[in-house]
Amino acid sequence: MTDAPIATSVYLAMRLQKPLLIEGPAGVGKTEVAKVMARMLGTNLIRLQCYEGLDASTALYEWNYQKQLLHIKLEEAGHNNRAMDEKEHEIFSEPFLLRRPLLQAITQDSQSPVLLVDECDRCVTANTLVATRAGLKRAEDVCRGDELVSFDPEEFRVARATVKKVIPREASTVLRVLVGGRFLEVTPEHRFLRTSDTGNEIVRASDLRVGDRIPLHKALHLRKIEEPRFEFLDSIVKLAPAGRELLHSAYKTSGKSYDELAVRVGVSRNHLRNVIQPRPFRDSLRAGVLDRLSAELELNGSLSLGSYARGLRIHQSVAFYEVLGYIVADGCFTSDRLCIADKDRDNLDVYAAKFEEAFGDRPRILKGPHKNYELTYHSLPLGRFLRRVLGPGIARSKRRRLPDFVFSLPPGKRAGLVRGFFDGEAWVAHHQVSAVSSSPYLLVGIQHLLSSLGVDSHISRTHSNSRSFGKGPYFVLSVSDVGAFADAVGFCSPAKQRLLTERRIDVSPRKETLPRERVARVLTGLCEERVLHRVPFHQTVYDVLSGRIQPNVSAVRRIADAFASPELRELLERELVLGEVTSIETIEGTQTVFDFVLEGHPYFVANQIITHNCDEEFEAFMLEIFSDWQVTIPEIGTIKATHPPHVVITSNRTRELSDALRRRCLYLWIDYPSLEKETRIIARKVPGINARLSREIAKFMETLRQVRLAKVPGVAETLDWAQALATLHADHLDESVVAETLGCLLKDADDMKRFRAEVAKAGLTPFVPARS
Repeated sequence: MTDAPIATSVYLAMRLQKPLLIEGPAGVGKTEVAKVMARMLGTNLIRLQCYEGLDASTALYEWNYQKQLLHIKLEEAGHNNRAMDEKEHEIFSEPFLLRRPLLQAITQDSQSPVLLVDECDRCVTANTLVATRAGLKRAEDVCRGDELVSFDPEEFRVARATVKKVIPREASTVLRVLVGGRFLEVTPEHRFLRTSDTGNEIVRASDLRVGDRIPLHKALHLRKIEEPRFEFLDSIVKLAPAGRELLHSAYKTSGKSYDELAVRVGVSRNHLRNVIQPRPFRDSLRAGVLDRLSAELELNGSLSLGSYARGLRIHQSVAFYEVLGYIVADGCFTSDRLCIADKDRDNLDVYAAKFEEAFGDRPRILKGPHKNYELTYHSLPLGRFLRRVLGPGIARSKRRRLPDFVFSLPPGKRAGLVRGFFDGEAWVAHHQVSAVSSSPYLLVGIQHLLSSLGVDSHISRTHSNSRSFGKGPYFVLSVSDVGAFADAVGFCSPAKQRLLTERRIDVSPRKETLPRERVARVLTGLCEERVLHRVPFHQTVYDVLSGRIQPNVSAVRRIADAFASPELRELLERELVLGEVTSIETIEGTQTVFDFVLEGHPYFVANQIITHNCDEEFEAFMLEIFSDWQVTIPEIGTIKATHPPHVVITSNRTRELSDALRRRCLYLWIDYPSLEKETRIIARKVPGINARLSREIAKFMETLRQVRLAKVPGVAETLDWAQALATLHADHLDESVVAETLGCLLKDADDMKRFRAEVAKAGLTPFVPARS
């Protein structure tokens, strides 16, 4: 079922030999246009998946290495004495070529095929921390014009790149990658720079293997130091008799009426009168109301907490941030109280004093239900304040992450927040300090704060056991440099302070490496200029040059100090290392992901891992192919298409295509069909269906698409549902039939809940047309 605009666009694309760019929502039949074209022309359909997830070489061809190797082995077994250049020419010929979709389309001799190019993006998840020149930003907060920390692989240096576009989209699957103790979730099409002794290559995340080495930028320099000021205006302040007398005296002196004051301070006249009058019925006001009332009565701050009033007030000292870190680690807010559980009563005593310093009142410590103790404070305003300030930092355990303001705090208060977190969540082992959490993004935030304080740390995955609270997976943040941690962060917990002092040991060697080629070049120069056996660590130089050991950071630093080598010191000061991939895991579940088109070097730093961006190089390559339909393969030569393909490019508008590509194409927008058109589609595609039922289905779908859904059903879902209803011999729609077959339409649990809420509120009347 088509219409004049679609038929005309397809006809013009074929006659003018221009690519046809089709955009529209998911499920409206964009791919079906290419299939119908191929059937109509009697040719085959060649599909190029991952429009931007490919690079030029993968889209064209690859050599069949297994077949080449087998051929070489057979030649050796036959003792063939042909010259080596003849053998090499033979294995790099067309029989050993794996043709990818673009080369298949170019080399088809019989007639022009239809080449369908599907779009797919490379992206990182929304909570990924991206390094910018101004500081850290979450991927979802990066804007056009932001200057990101980038990477120059040729020079192995940090560079800068400017964001030209931000590309959000939905992904159903991501890969969870752990590299050198760093954590990152990306789509399978995302690309990384894999480094080996023979050079660099750009690979997809799905092609990464455990043991691969990827550049890391582990240092973090937070240039934007801007501590926010938190207001606690809805705190309940109880007035002492002296405070009420002071207010009443000031009220009499001011000559203002209760009505006038009530309007200006934002409270009812009766409540204000009941608080201020000589024999009051009330004794409390909100902190914000009390501040405005004090200003109106010109008390100039003389009505402060202490002898005049009692209640929670904020003092943003280091203790305030230590308490916030402690709450992020172990705290929660129930219906009406703050609760922090700990088995160490001494630890809670320390933080009860810090809470009093930060908030102006002392909490209680009670015995808990699980052989532990609980620091508790009843106050609904405190709960609202903590949710506003900490936000995701006080969410459910698996979704916790640090609030963004922590990355702009001064170093002392940043260390205070980390100290509070480790006091609540960490333990001290013989060789490291570790903390565990079910939220990897919470640990990623803590890791960045530690890096900003000069402390290195590693994230690893661990499985839950039978005694674990809740189900896994869990993640462990470990600090091996106990001395650096003690100097920069430390503990407030008496027991952990004691263990840290007893178990403080020398720093473990850093396992990250540097590029062998660059290090070897400097070491070779040292061997030519110096007599090595008289210098300490000279054997390490020979070990690195011979390949016995990797040029790890610790060894290179010792050599640099021993030989006073400015080249090695400069290489170390670049703050770039190579980390090893230790884990790759597939995670199912729909989530929003982001990528960036950059001006400059096509790399950015995500969770301290250097990753490739969604650049426009492949679009430029496609434009070049579309212009002359020929490619050059170095080993074979130039191949030109005998019959140029008919090209159809489909897009869900999850990203903005370049202007150059749009100008090269004819454009077609396909929207969801109208009621009449969808009725005709159902009647055509589902033979024998009741005419009344087909119209009810079309009306239902038209209304359903107006509901705010994550996965809006397309025409394919309409036909699946119509076929299911016809199979069940339904002749009309009612609530029971819809409920039983809802899985044919909606493919998301939240969408089902949202639809059921709509039906519970208004029934099926908005979805089904009135019966005549």
